[in-house]
Amino acid sequence: MGGAQGPGTPAGAGGSTGQPDPDGWRELLRGGEDVAQVMSDMANILDEISGLEGRDEEVAVQMAAAAAIAGRVGALDQSFLVALEFMMGQADSNNDSKGRWLLEVVKEQLLAQLQQKMPPQVQVVSLLVATSDKNRRRDIITRALAGGGKLPGEASPGGMGSMDMGPQEVHVPGANLDEIIAQSDDLVASLEEELPIRDRRLLARLLLAREEARSLMAGGIQDPRNDVRRLKNVPETEVRFISTLVAIKAPDALKKRIFDVMDGRQEGEYKKGSDGPIKVQGSKGSAPVRPGHLLDTITKVLGGMYRTGGSGVTVQQLEWIRKETLDALQRIGFSQ
Repeated sequence: MGGAQGPGTPAGAGGSTGQPDPDGWRELLRGGEDVAQVMSDMANILDEISGLEGRDEEVAVQMAAAAAIAGRVGALDQSFLVALEFMMGQADSNNDSKGRWLLEVVKEQLLAQLQQKMPPQVQVVSLLVATSDKNRRRDIITRALAGGGKLPGEASPGGMGSMDMGPQEVHVPGANLDEIIAQSDDLVASLEEELPIRDRRLLARLLLAREEARSLMAGGIQDPRNDVRRLKNVPETEVRFISTLVAIKAPDALKKRIFDVMDGRQEGEYKKGSDGPIKVQGSKGSAPVRPGHLLDTITKVLGGMYRTGGSGVTVQQLEWIRKETLDALQRIGFSQ
């Protein structure tokens, strides 16, 4: 194998020398045995069913995968997913669309069953980040607040693998709004604390989920319970950027600037400071604009202006900037 890993190369199985990593291959082989056993169990279940075609056949395969996984989910580890990803890469290389689909069904069923073992607020956030439609995200949250229940699924535009919802009904667990907000906020903070930001698409989706949940507080985004936990003082980097945006009069230019920065360009670009890599605090370098910090800063500044009766024009500008920021995150999260 070469130094660059292809779609069929397991993580850790190849290095700069081009020689296989023994630990990576051992993990792959161990996981491969589990995949083979799950496939064998599925075949045994499907042998008992005959004469199914089209959609009925798809449902039967999904049910067989769910049954085969259910008896093993507690014993499966990361090696199972490593082997699945490797096999899907091999199926792609061989143009084996049916084999790829079967492996994806197994992966979907595994992750779905693991998700059910998670706390309810984690399950709700997982559903939210897989949902592209704003109204559907709101429906998921309100259903969770009402104690949970089922909603029709939504075909996702892709990008989140097994988290994409299909046309089947989706179960939403009951969850507390404060816990949903706190869970999404913690995940946002975790992504933004490590620079450069590793996954802007996931960050965008988490922010959309967080802001949607915050907007459902009794007082909306300005509800006292939404008072920014991590921003005791407004951050200088984001304040400077907001000042730059307020000065931009052309709507198209404003939209482009916000999108570029949210996507990690211009003021959003990661750069090293004079004392090395930027840390969140204590660096001589200038930290990049972080999307979550920007939204929190706008919310905090707007809250102060609402309370003191600030300039109507400036309030409208900040509200517009917030709207365009959310629109940019929607594009980054679901359209790229």
